[in-house]
Amino acid sequence: MSANARKKRRGRHQSTCKDGRRTLDWLCRLPGVEGVTIGRTSGSASVGRARPVGHLKLQRQTEAGFRAVLQCSYGAQEVFIICAPQDADSVRAAIQERFP
Repeated sequence: MSANARKKRRGRHQSTCKDGRRTLDWLCRLPGVEGVTIGRTSGSASVGRARPVGHLKLQRQTEAGFRAVLQCSYGAQEVFIICAPQDADSVRAAIQERFP
């Protein structure tokens, strides 16, 4: 198989900045969080006015957890936080306490 064919088979790599990785590591260690998935990145988008790099903003709650946006040094990145329904309130409270 050629190198070009292998590249087409693999999914698109999503990376994040150093401060974003710190936030993702914190999320993974949060009690009640079962997983964190990185989604698409938008280089032109922003979480909000005067938000520092690494800031997380919850957008909505889903059946599996939460959809959020992470402010990175190069734009906004979608993040999906997977948690059990019984842990959703405590996870939301912890995130909103750290990122007001």
